[in-house]
Amino acid sequence: MRRMRSPSGLVGIVADDITGACDAAAQFQRAGARTAVVLDDGDGALPTGWDVIALSTESRRALPTIAAARTRAAVGRLRDAGAERLYVKVDSTLRGAPGGIVEAAAMAFGVPYVLITPAFPEQGRTVLGGWVRRDDTAIVDGMARLAETAIASVGHIPLRAIRSSMTAIAISPGLLVDNVALLLADAERDDDLWTLAEYAASTELSLVAGSAGLARYIAPFWCWETTNADDEDETWADRDGPVLVAIGTRNPMTQAQLAYLRAADDVCVVDVAQGEADAALPAIRRALDRTPVVVAALAVPPDAAVTDAGLDGFARMAIAAAIERGDDLRGLVTTGGATTLAICKAAGVRLLNVVDEVLTGIPCSVMADGQLADVPIITKSGGFGQEDALAVACVWLLSDAIDDADEIEWDDEDEDERDEDAPRRRT
Repeated sequence: MRRMRSPSGLVGIVADDITGACDAAAQFQRAGARTAVVLDDGDGALPTGWDVIALSTESRRALPTIAAARTRAAVGRLRDAGAERLYVKVDSTLRGAPGGIVEAAAMAFGVPYVLITPAFPEQGRTVLGGWVRRDDTAIVDGMARLAETAIASVGHIPLRAIRSSMTAIAISPGLLVDNVALLLADAERDDDLWTLAEYAASTELSLVAGSAGLARYIAPFWCWETTNADDEDETWADRDGPVLVAIGTRNPMTQAQLAYLRAADDVCVVDVAQGEADAALPAIRRALDRTPVVVAALAVPPDAAVTDAGLDGFARMAIAAAIERGDDLRGLVTTGGATTLAICKAAGVRLLNVVDEVLTGIPCSVMADGQLADVPIITKSGGFGQEDALAVACVWLLSDAIDDADEIEWDDEDEDERDEDAPRRRT
């Protein structure tokens, strides 16, 4: 890697949900930065002693004007804390109000234009011809999507410019228009993201927007002289007990991952009816006493919606079961931004210390405070990962307690591939 002039100062991350904040933050942790995700009411000074601080505005489902206002407030807090570079994490399929969010961040941070790409090739998300694609299928016109909630003009950096030269990127049609503020860049492969990151670093852009995919390649340029995270205390990795998985999303990918867990012999799945979470607590307790992996799955009728009240009750029940375990709990796994936020609120968590990445886009953090302080939590976006992603996350947490492959029985199908791909927890 050709290193640019050494940057200094705090790096800020603003995301519109907690799982996005965590997976973007994990890319900077991988680069050696001490990285925290702050969960509070937006009041007071941010903590010191961190190289990277990520904030979640929880505005994925908010009105665009509210999302923009929350973004400006988050950027203001980061600037007051000394942030000199800002990464705005957007959804890899451009859900929410991405144009308004990025525009608000640019105005609050005082930059004339922003390079944006939601591409995340390792998760099957790419951008070609300005179209956002998922698994090779075009799902949304990226430029139109950005323009829906932004007043500023939107430009486009085509793939041919990215693969040609830095000069070609600089003179691409979008950059020749004086009033362009948001520049959507194509990206199909990791090499394309690397080129965009190098361009951003070489031109000293102080604000970049994208998914965790682009963050992975921006982070080494922005954080290569930061504290070595490998020197941090890792006593969280020495915990004993079972793993508790909380699934509150009905995302089809997460449901496929849940079905995969149901097929495992040493996994107990407890279906929790929405609005009746307390009735499931005895079953969760018994399962945690007997099984290394326990899954609490929120059950909602097909014709009903997951409600905030139902999710909050589900989270309180899961946290109550976790607290009862004390030190005899290996860790938590959550899936879906709303579920993860409800879990953290129920536990009274205000700060997450990002410590590792289990699979691409699926990080592990340690709850730094609250009723489950020092307990690791793996957070997964609802649509991320292959069908065995949750299983791999559980094995990752349990890894130093597993003496041989027979202690947790998975289906024999694809066993060789699973053994090869599943990462081992760093201890």
